[in-house]
Amino acid sequence: MEDNVLAAVSKPVARSRKSSAESLCYEKNFSFEGFEQHFTTPEGFEKLKMAAELGNLEKTGCRWNAWRALCGALDITSPETMRRSVEEGRKRYYIELDKYNKLKEQFKQDLTLCNPLAGGQITPQNPLSSFYEDQELESTIKQDIDRTHQEKEFFSNAAVKDMMMNILFIWSKANPNPSYRQGMNELVAVILYVCHREAVPPDQPKANEKDQLLAFLNDEEHVEADVYIVFERLMKGHVEMFATHQPPQGNKKKIDDRPKTSAIIQRSNKIQNVYLHIVDRELQTHLQSKQVEPQIYLLRWIRCMLVREFHLQDSLVLWDTIFADFKPSNGTLEMIDFICLAMLSFVRSALLSKDDAAFCLQRLLKFPPVEDMKSISDLAYRYRSTIRENQRTVNAMLNPQANQAEKKKEFSLPTPSAILSSSRPNPAPTTTTTTTTTTTTAPTPTTTTTTHTNGETSRQVVTPVSYTHLRAHETGRNLVCRLLLEKKKKIDLT
Repeated sequence: MEDNVLAAVSKPVARSRKSSAESLCYEKNFSFEGFEQHFTTPEGFEKLKMAAELGNLEKTGCRWNAWRALCGALDITSPETMRRSVEEGRKRYYIELDKYNKLKEQFKQDLTLCNPLAGGQITPQNPLSSFYEDQELESTIKQDIDRTHQEKEFFSNAAVKDMMMNILFIWSKANPNPSYRQGMNELVAVILYVCHREAVPPDQPKANEKDQLLAFLNDEEHVEADVYIVFERLMKGHVEMFATHQPPQGNKKKIDDRPKTSAIIQRSNKIQNVYLHIVDRELQTHLQSKQVEPQIYLLRWIRCMLVREFHLQDSLVLWDTIFADFKPSNGTLEMIDFICLAMLSFVRSALLSKDDAAFCLQRLLKFPPVEDMKSISDLAYRYRSTIRENQRTVNAMLNPQANQAEKKKEFSLPTPSAILSSSRPNPAPTTTTTTTTTTTTAPTPTTTTTTHTNGETSRQVVTPVSYTHLRAHETGRNLVCRLLLEKKKKIDLT
């Protein structure tokens, strides 16, 4: 069944792809030599990953497959696993696309399903309700697609717009929460642009089996399916940035119904008020004193993964860095945080030169051109090392209440009896023990008389511990507290 779906759906996809390729063939950047060099041995791929960290993937002609492998969409263990992972992804997408196309045809042919005058109430279970929801979703997506990178001829192509529509609509239907949100179109646009540039046309000559493998992996007829799989992987950890928390419904409020801060707001606060405080306290204090709210500019930076702040070709260098640090297990895109820090550092002088919050926001929302994007990624890596070295401080700032409780538990003073019980050596086996107390004005000593099994008797006077010294000194990394206990010598009376 899956093979039939793949064959049926790929034909119209191939026709639309052909028209796109003919008009935009100058965009191609695939490399058979680069693929053989970097995807045939583990050492070759490590070099490719290093190139991604340095922002040099453009020269390799393997950016697309490097992104796929780094996000887990392409299994590079062997040529067989490469083919299998790509085939499975394409079949899965075409099944979903076939469902979408059949549903649209059903509404067109059966007028009773979409005729509000046919009787019956429009409810969530009514197919007509789903029809109207899909129409509204398509309209919203189309509106954003029409405004995506219209300065580039590639995104004005009708076939490209159709592919973006299918990818975003199918993903939104498969993920109703949060469904489609503005900014997702920017992510799909970047992935589609890179995939198409390295797509291999069907009539491209292949010299050997490795060339044939690359032609299969980068088949121009399956660009749409391949882009969907990478977008799906990317959104695995990034979807939370588009989520919104709805207020509790009804009049009854529960304990758990307290207002919650969205993930994007929390992340924005962490970058400006925690990370920036560690790497550049002066700049963080300045922004805070001017009441520059971090989410005003970081919401767009994070959601769109910095695409809106730079030219498309420049933003690809930053995406290389982000994918190089990608965690396929959970989809974490942590590198975005450190790139944001590097960007703040880049405009540091301009921000500190003005005491106007409006100027600061204007500078951050209209970022100046960067001559060398690698300088941003290099600085991001340095900031990542700094933050990781100060992870304990980061945790304390993110959760101050837990940190205070931990300090209180760590530095709580033990009672004298607890110290004595822990420090007193285990006595020899005894048969009887009697205790007498001597009354004095000083701290009350305790006299213990012990009768051993051999008949001998011994006495011991123990005086409570006096806490006479409590000193603290601060080092460069942490606060060290030392409790100096002055213990009086034990007097043995026999």
